[in-house]
Amino acid sequence: MNTAAALCLALASALALSAQPAARTAQAAYERGVRFEQEGQWQEALSAYEEVLRLNPRSSAALRRRAGILLRLDRLEEAEADIGRALGLNRSDPEALRLRGELLLRRGDAAGALRDFDQCLQQAHETSAVQRGRGEALAALDRKDEALAALDRAIRLRLDDPLAWLARGQVLASLGRYHDAIEDLDRALALDPRLYDALFVRGRSHGDAGRFERALADLDAALKLAPADWPRRAEAFLFRGAAHDVLGQREKAIEDYTAAIDARPGFVRALLLRADLYSRLGRHEDALEDRNRALEAEPKNAAALIARGGSLHVLGMHELGLKDRTAALELEPRNPLGWFARGSAYFLLNRYEEALSDLEKALELDPQNAEIRSLAERARAAASARAAAKPPAAVAAASTREAAPDSPSSAPQPPAAQPAQTPAQTIAAPPVPSPPAETRPAPPPQPAPPARDGLRRAEACHAEGRRLIQQDRIQEALEPLNCAVALNPSAALAWNARGYVLMRLGRYKEAVEDFDRALSLNPGYENARRNREAALHRLQSR
Repeated sequence: MNTAAALCLALASALALSAQPAARTAQAAYERGVRFEQEGQWQEALSAYEEVLRLNPRSSAALRRRAGILLRLDRLEEAEADIGRALGLNRSDPEALRLRGELLLRRGDAAGALRDFDQCLQQAHETSAVQRGRGEALAALDRKDEALAALDRAIRLRLDDPLAWLARGQVLASLGRYHDAIEDLDRALALDPRLYDALFVRGRSHGDAGRFERALADLDAALKLAPADWPRRAEAFLFRGAAHDVLGQREKAIEDYTAAIDARPGFVRALLLRADLYSRLGRHEDALEDRNRALEAEPKNAAALIARGGSLHVLGMHELGLKDRTAALELEPRNPLGWFARGSAYFLLNRYEEALSDLEKALELDPQNAEIRSLAERARAAASARAAAKPPAAVAAASTREAAPDSPSSAPQPPAAQPAQTPAQTIAAPPVPSPPAETRPAPPPQPAPPARDGLRRAEACHAEGRRLIQQDRIQEALEPLNCAVALNPSAALAWNARGYVLMRLGRYKEAVEDFDRALSLNPGYENARRNREAALHRLQSR
């Protein structure tokens, strides 16, 4: 062997020997990172993987592991950089493709995410995580049946994956299958009791099912466990506030709505719900301020315009109130709530012909709505009376045997009557139990219409409450009626029924508030008016 060859061999041997300790150190750091991950110690795991990458910048495994943690911590730009480095080392790396799919899903590109997950399957890389990601992408694309099939497969591939149970639970909850969703979320939490996203979704599901105490417990736990920068923190405060509100814990509800707004400035839904509560507490200037803020954030939000119109009417600024409701109808001309809201305002201003025109349009869009139909009949009677030069109140009394809405003092004061047995009305309500809305003069604003399953459940809860009232099982009737008003806060009949139960239980102040809500939705609801007078009389006699 010549001298040059000998020198090269010696140098190679020296380099190999020096690399061995570095490789062993990198492997030890990698194993330490995996242990930290399993224990949920994210920062410690990140430090371990950073050590690996200092020693071996081309470690795909460390890049993928670190990217997964960064995704979990919502540090998307850093995760994207690591995923890009991993794919730079191997463009067809299936695990890096899966992570990119999760990143795209987080950024709202469900179609792009689905392509990445499908590419993993084309490479015969089927894991629970891949099928879970596919399921989440399909759900985001509103392909719910396919999503459930993918998530079923994810669970079969790995029964001990809490994230797969969580993902399927979220899809089931979105379909209104709350019992099934809660079962899946129970499984997720049995596997990982600190999975705060599962606590959040289970809390929402309990709320949608009318189990507000359980909802509060889960949302409390989620907020305690989640980090300060948790993306769902604002929503968790919002839904906990709604549960407090439905349970009559008004100050706690205001605190939570305020925390939601602090966590996400300009959070329109939280501003509208806090405004709604302020209006029920008689704090109409505060309600108007929140609704102004909501419209600053979203100037073309029809629900916020309808809501602010209600505040303006309460404060005597009727032309401005009508202007807001007209603007809402220009944005959403096929929104029956908008026509109902403006028609109600016209009615309370004794502009009966204009009220009738709006209410008839509302009925065209929502022909099964008993509340709109009732007010339209009253407007028609009052308009006919005016045309015949007769006092509208007299004609209305003769035709409906109810007092005119602008003359509440003329209402008789017989003993409280039980609520009428009529199907609950179906006007918009949010997907999660939301508190009652504006007390007068117009129907409440609600951010989004409920799912059909939610309306059916609201009607079923109302019917169950009525059945228990008729059997004089008053205490038992409260829970299903809580459910009814939470799932459809625009059902005047359900509010009247719950008010009656609260009055029978001696909770007169809360009963008056429920009767006020029923009357805000249907100003001509004589049964609710008589019940309110009876509850108020008993409250004042204490």
